[in-house]
Amino acid sequence: MNWHAHTLSAGSHAADVQIRNVSRHYEGGVALDRASLSIEPGEVMAILGPSGCGKSTLLRLIAGLDTPTAGEIEIAGETVSRPGRITPPERRPVNMVFQDFALWPHMSVEAIIRFGMKHRGVPKPIWHSRIEELLAMLDLGGMGKRYPRQLSGGQQQRVAIARALATDPQVLLFDEPLSNLDAQLRTQMRIEIAELLQRLETTAIYVTHDIQEAVALGRRLVVMRSGRIEQIGSVREVFQAPASQWIAGLVGYSDSLRGVVEQVQGKVLVIALGDGSSLALHSGDPALTPGTRVALRIRPESIRLLTEDESAHSGERVVNVRVTKCSFEGHKWRVLGDVAGQSITFFSLHPLDAAGVTRVAVDCNGVCAFQEGDPEERDRACLEGAVESAVAMQTA
Repeated sequence: MNWHAHTLSAGSHAADVQIRNVSRHYEGGVALDRASLSIEPGEVMAILGPSGCGKSTLLRLIAGLDTPTAGEIEIAGETVSRPGRITPPERRPVNMVFQDFALWPHMSVEAIIRFGMKHRGVPKPIWHSRIEELLAMLDLGGMGKRYPRQLSGGQQQRVAIARALATDPQVLLFDEPLSNLDAQLRTQMRIEIAELLQRLETTAIYVTHDIQEAVALGRRLVVMRSGRIEQIGSVREVFQAPASQWIAGLVGYSDSLRGVVEQVQGKVLVIALGDGSSLALHSGDPALTPGTRVALRIRPESIRLLTEDESAHSGERVVNVRVTKCSFEGHKWRVLGDVAGQSITFFSLHPLDAAGVTRVAVDCNGVCAFQEGDPEERDRACLEGAVESAVAMQTA
C-alpha cells in the first residue's frame, strides 16, 4: 500500500478498553461467559477461535450492537456497558469493519464514507477533504463515484475500512473482515491491514478464525473456546507454551505421543517413550516430576528427517520411526509413522519406503507436555476438536 500524508489523528486518541466479567446469555445457551480483558491504548489484539466460540459476540458487545447479561465494559475511562446503563453505539468512540463489508449497494463510495461522518457529528467543512484523504490512503483514488458492484472484493474491503476510519475512532473493531475473500487476496489484505494499523497506531481488536491472520496482526492473542477465554498472551507465549491440550492442537501441535518423565534438568524435561528413545522439551510445570505420565504434543514442522550419517543439532533428540504410509501433497510428502506403538506424522521432500525404519530429529522447542489425567486429557474429544478446528481454520 502506498502511504500518503493524512490528517487523521494517528495514535493521539487511541483508547484503552477494559472488559470485566462480561457475559452474554441467550435463551437456552451461553454465548459469552465471564470474559475479562484489558487492552492498552494503541494495542492491536487478535481474538482467535473456531466458529461459535463467542469472539464475535464479544466484539458486538464492545461496539454496543448487543447488550451484556452481566459485567462491565469501559472505553477510554468511561463505562459504556453495565447493568442498568448502556451507551448506544453512536455515542461510543468505536467503529467496526464487518465480515460481509455491509456496503449499501445504492450508495457511491463517497456517500458510504460520508454517511458515518454525517451521523457522528464530524464537522461538514472537512467531509470532502477527509474522503479524499481516505481514498488516497487506501488506494481508492478516482473511485469515489463508483458503486460497490463496480469494485473488486479487495476494493470493497478497503471502502469498508475507509468508512470505519472516517469518524476517527479511538477503537477500531474487525469482525473476520477477510473471510469472504479468496486465499491470495486474503494474504494481500492481511499485509495491508497490518501496515495500516501500524501507521495509525489506533487501538484495534481483530477477530478471526485464521491463525495466520491472528499472528500477523495481533501483538497479543486471545484464544477463545465455548464462550470462554482460554489463554491471553503474546504470539510467542501462546505458540511456545499453550495453556491446554486444546490450544496446543489449535496452534499446530497435531502429533500426539505418550510417555513418562525420566529426568528433570532445570526446566528441561526428558520424556521416555517406551522403546528406548526419548524426547526433550522445555517446561516450568512443577507437577511434571520423574515418573509422571504425560501426553506429548508435537508440531510436525519440528520433526526433521535425518540422512544415514547425519547427527542431531543442539536441542534435538533422535527418534527411530517405522514408516507406515507416505502420501504426496504437491510440494512435499506427508509421512505417517510409528514410534513405540504410537502414530506420528511429519513431512519429507522425497518419498520414504513403507515399513522401513528412518531416523528423525525432534526439536524440543516444538514439543509440549501435559500431565495425564488432567481434565483436558480425560476429554479426548477436546483435542480432536481442536485439531479439526485448526484444519478448518487454515483451509476456510
